[in-house]
Amino acid sequence: MNLDLPPDVMTQLTSMQESIQSLHAEIRLVRAELKSRPVEPLPPQKWYSTAEVASMFQKSEYTVRQWCNEGRINAEKREERRGNSELWKISDEVVARYRSEGLLGPDPSRNRDW
Repeated sequence: MNLDLPPDVMTQLTSMQESIQSLHAEIRLVRAELKSRPVEPLPPQKWYSTAEVASMFQKSEYTVRQWCNEGRINAEKREERRGNSELWKISDEVVARYRSEGLLGPDPSRNRDW
């Protein structure tokens, strides 16, 4: 399709096309530079949410919260709240212990009578 455009519009379009090509070249250079940089490892995480622990162990978040409520894993209440409920935080030591030893026995001092 051939459009008859005024010369000043054609000049602007050509200029824009050159600018776009220049930006593409710069992006390719930046990508190449980023790929050549070594990846720095993330610092270890000290605390995990119930959602993060559930994802790590392919469990539902409900299950992990129940473990916290029952004392099956040692978790602490976080300072912030969601609605009327306090949220749990689970330390990296507890996660490592669960990986190696599994769940603790039920804690009768928690919310339920065993």
